[in-house]
This record gives sequence, C-alpha cells and structure tokens, in this order.
Amino acid sequence: MATMTGFGGVAAAADAPTIRVLRGTLVEELKLDRFPYSIGRKPENALVIADPSVSREHAQILHEGSSYVFVDLGSKHGSKVNGAKADRVVLKPNDRIDLGLAQVHVIFSPQAAEGESIIQRLSSWQEHSTYSDLEHLREFLDAARRLNLASAVSEVLTILVDFSLRVTKAERAFFFKTNPGGSDLTLAYGRDSKGEILTSAETVSHSVLKDAAKSGSDFLITDTQQESNWSARESIVAHNLRSILCIPLRRKVGAQEDNLWGLLYLDSHYRTKGLTNISHDIVRALANDAAALIEHAYLAEAEEMSRRERQEMGIAAEIQKQLMSVTNPDCTFATFKARTIPCKSVGGDFYDIVAAGDSLYFVFADVSGKGISAALLASVLHGVAYSHFVQQRPVEEMVYAANRLLCNKQLLGKYATLLAGQLRSDGELIIVNCGHLQPLRIQGDSVAAVETSSLPVGLFLDAKYEVHKTKLEPGTRLLVFSDGVTEAEDPSGEFFGDERLQCCASKGVEAVLEEVVAFAHGQALNDDCSMLELQYIG
Repeated sequence: MATMTGFGGVAAAADAPTIRVLRGTLVEELKLDRFPYSIGRKPENALVIADPSVSREHAQILHEGSSYVFVDLGSKHGSKVNGAKADRVVLKPNDRIDLGLAQVHVIFSPQAAEGESIIQRLSSWQEHSTYSDLEHLREFLDAARRLNLASAVSEVLTILVDFSLRVTKAERAFFFKTNPGGSDLTLAYGRDSKGEILTSAETVSHSVLKDAAKSGSDFLITDTQQESNWSARESIVAHNLRSILCIPLRRKVGAQEDNLWGLLYLDSHYRTKGLTNISHDIVRALANDAAALIEHAYLAEAEEMSRRERQEMGIAAEIQKQLMSVTNPDCTFATFKARTIPCKSVGGDFYDIVAAGDSLYFVFADVSGKGISAALLASVLHGVAYSHFVQQRPVEEMVYAANRLLCNKQLLGKYATLLAGQLRSDGELIIVNCGHLQPLRIQGDSVAAVETSSLPVGLFLDAKYEVHKTKLEPGTRLLVFSDGVTEAEDPSGEFFGDERLQCCASKGVEAVLEEVVAFAHGQALNDDCSMLELQYIG
C-alpha cells in the first residue's frame, strides 16, 4: 500500500483534531485529547468498541511531529483505512477507519465536502444489516461466551451497558452487583452515551435502586414530572431525572428464580423517546441472557483463583518439604528415623536433627493452626533452632530465643509446642519440653513416658523452661510424636489414643503410622501426623 501524504493544514490548527464515530444511527464526535489514543474492546481504552471481532487493545492513533498516525497493534481481525488493510498509516482529513468486523466507522478530522453532509457519507459506507437490535445483542452475547473467561465479566458488562444505551437512547447506564445478602449494592461498571467511563453513582436515584432490589421488579419511568408517584422522590428531584429504567438480574437455580444479584440501571435528564415498553422488553431480554453469562464468568473467575491458590499451595508445599528435609547426620553413636503425614498441602509440624561436635541436636515442633500461616511460623522456628544447633549452643538457650521471638512479634495468639534435645556421645540426654506431648522411652519391650513439660513458646515473655537430663543405655530409643498421631479418629469419632500408641511404639515409626492409618479406616486426618525416633547405639 502506498504511503499517504501528511496531515496538511489540520495539523497546524490550535485545537486538537476530532474523530466522528458512527454506531448504527448514533453519531458521536470525540476530541483526540490524549496520545497515544487507544482503541479497542477493553473498557480502559479512550474509544471502546464492544464488538467480539475487535481486540482488547486493537489500535492507537499517535501524534508524531505535525502528523497523526494510525497504528494497528497486531489485532486478530485487522484494521482498514479507506477500505484498504492498514498496519501503519499517516492520516488525512476524512479518512475512514474500520476495525475488525464491527459495524462501527471512525472518521478522522471529519470535513464535509461541499453539498454533502458527513452523515450522508457515513451512511453510504455502512453495510446494510438484516439484524434487529435484539439479534445484534444476542449475537454479541453468544460471541462473549467464547471470550477468555478471565476477562468475560468486563466484556459482558461492556456489551450490556453500551447496547442498552443504544437501544434506549438513555444518557447513562450502570450495572450494580449485590452482596450475598442482597442488601448492599456495588457499582461494577458505568458508562454514558458519549462513551465516558462513570466511576461514581452518587447522582442516580437510589430510591429506585432500593425499591428494585427489595421487590425484584422492573421499574420503567418515562417522564417523572408527569407521574405523581415519582415526581416527589428526593433523589429524582435532587438530580433532575426525567427517565429511568431499572431491571433486576436474578440468579436461577433449575427452573426456579433465586435471589437477586445484580441491577441494570439507566436514566436521562430529559424525556427520551427511546425509553419505551419495546426498548424495555429488548433490554430485559438482553439482561436475562447477560445474567447467566456474568454469573458463569464470576464462577469461572472464582474457579481460576482457586486453581491458582492450589498451584501456589503446591509450590509452597514443595518449598516447605525441601526446607524441612533432614539429611542423615554424620553420627557414629546414634541413628534416627522420621516421617510426617500432613493433613494439608502445608502444615505446622517440623523436626530437624543436626550433628555438631560430640552431640546430636534435635527439635520437634507443632505450630498452632494449619495451612500457610502455620507453615510460615514453622519455617521461622526451624531457622532459629538450626542456627543455635550448628553453633553448639545450649538447648535451653534456643528455646528462650524462640519464645522471645514469637512474643515480641505479637503474632495474634500464634504459639508452638516444642521439644528440643541434645544427645551426647556418652548417652547423656538433655531435653526441654515446651508444652509438647511427653516423648516415649523404649528399652526392649518396655515403653514409658519421659515426664517433663513446660509452657509452649510464644505465650508469655517471662516463661521459665525446665531442663530435664537423663542417661540412655545402648539400644534405648526415644520416640517423639505430634498430637495428630494420638488424636487420629476412626469413623465413629474415637481417638487412636495414648494406650494404642504405647502398645505399638516398640515396633518403630513406620509400623506405628501404618496402624494409625488402618485405625482411621479411610477417615481424613484432622491434623499432621509426625514422628521422630532416636536410638542411642553407644
């Protein structure tokens, strides 16, 4: 395509150039008051064309020196200038721009030829359509069903509002979404007949909105001054409203209409001939179709958000798994086994073992709560324990540091039960039990609880913690576990309990967890099941 000549005398004018937009019989004249001047289906564009064949960011008009340049932004259905395919064209007065397959024509800097009006010129370019307004609306809604579901809500709202304005010739149109209770209304989208986005609904008739929301009935008022029921309403008088149409959108469950969840509202400051019973029926039909589409889109967006949350939870679980993984410490005088069955993707149970000097340090903790918050706190406590262990600092010092951290951060009641210990090469065992379940000492077939306990960490800044010391004989094992083990439930709601655990504790970690799972008979676990077993070899 040959390059077109420059803008000529129009570029030298003091005022910004204009474009004239023909949408059927509606003609709008808009000033190019910003650059780049964006055109497309997305509501944030300077010129919005709500047609499925128009891309969300379809084209731009740029101001380059003394010229104005039309640029297609790689749209799916392309653009034309004066009937010829256009990617980048320097515009001249009266150039006609067509976007996609839309029945919308844009004239750049319109100047009527002698003896010919711009309306006549535009009309001669417009393809004659056999579709009625209602058929156009249904066609666009059907196309909206195939749009990307992530943006379908804004797409359908744009179509619903813009074409309601066309059919009724109203000045303004708004879509309000109700909360689950149906009492409060939130402005979801608004636009006026000039194409401007409306972000405030202070000047609408809130009494009509409330009545429509309460009754679930349509309101069509063609002349408030002639209808006594409406002429005295404060909001109508205050804002000088003459014509109002308000249509509730209802959610359907099967064949029955359920609760109200949205309102389409249109009004004018003058008596509009377009706001008739026929246009009312057309818009109502559109609103009913749009209601199902918008609700489907909201549900799709909620499902997409849920999918992303599940994906993020999976990533978090993998990160936590790597952070909490325990490598076999290089230790000649003891062995260990550990395993966790989480009830969620991420949880608050953690354990770690660190060999340093002539000792084996270990920690086992259960953070209050479940999910992401518990996992984050578990990661923080894990870091505190590890940093103390590698420096071979006393176990009680680590416990006091963890308690100070949680108390000083004031984490809204978050706390953790924790058992930390140090096993020396000579068999001496040092334990600080911070509100955790009492561990089990296993010698042969003998199983007994190590009776020691203090307050959980994170509750009181001045808490005191008891240090328990004992001596392990070669072959002695220490079993530490979370309350998810003893509180695992069978289908009747009975707990696994301490007695069952002591009966099978000597069999080892794997055997105990197998019995817990068998006891539950497929019942989902209510809490993380974690176990750690240390054996002193000597």
